[in-house]
Amino acid sequence: MTRVEKLEREREDRGSYQVAFSASLMTTTDWTSVGPFNTVTTLVFRNVMTNIGNAYNPITGIFTAPLKGLYYIRMTGSVGNSGSVDISLTKNGWSMFGIYNTNEKYSSSSNGMTMVLEASDQLWVTLWSGNSIFDQSQLSTFSGFLIFPM
Repeated sequence: MTRVEKLEREREDRGSYQVAFSASLMTTTDWTSVGPFNTVTTLVFRNVMTNIGNAYNPITGIFTAPLKGLYYIRMTGSVGNSGSVDISLTKNGWSMFGIYNTNEKYSSSSNGMTMVLEASDQLWVTLWSGNSIFDQSQLSTFSGFLIFPM
């Protein structure tokens, strides 16, 4: 195979490796606080803006990695009516990183990291008990994208 043919094939294959998602918690523009709950709760980000590769499920709130690779994952949370937001990114049942904010109501925090994910690894955002999160269709978000396959 010539070098040009190899590059052309790699370019064609790259299309099958496109994965990106971004969703906010609420679909309404009404000022909405979710929680606090007595138990740990999986947040379902229903307002999907981007879902290239369809790896994010807006019914369950779970992102499932379609292939092994390096991903960038980010979440943003705004403080709800409880006066604090405490959320974590959960990977296959393990907390990976989080946000904790006790500033004034509606203040927000964000956190993100690169992560090597195996095919079928699952990620979701957990709201810890006693906390609330606020959204207006664009303030509390869950996003990620594939940087490169491995």
